[in-house]
Amino acid sequence: MVDENVHLRIVAFLRVEGHDVLSVSESFSNSSDDVVLKRACDEQRILITHDTDFGEMIFHRGLGHHGVILIRPGDEHFEKVRDRLALFLAEHSEGEIQRQVWSISL
Repeated sequence: MVDENVHLRIVAFLRVEGHDVLSVSESFSNSSDDVVLKRACDEQRILITHDTDFGEMIFHRGLGHHGVILIRPGDEHFEKVRDRLALFLAEHSEGEIQRQVWSISL
């Protein structure tokens, strides 16, 4: 699942790479972070986001998740995000990513 704060070109890139991607922007835009995290967990989807609030929700509030990839806010140009995310996904299996919170710096 890709949060609405991640560029839609990332969604398209992931789909071309063969990933089953649900886009928050396309499916349930303007939903609260609680709704997004719960839906990702219920559907056993890894959440890709720029939003650091998800870490607080998981670590401080103890909310469940199926896995989160936090792309650290900063320089969020499409090419940098795409290349860094592609490298991360090539280095880690889905099983490694599941039920973990990962932080990717650009």
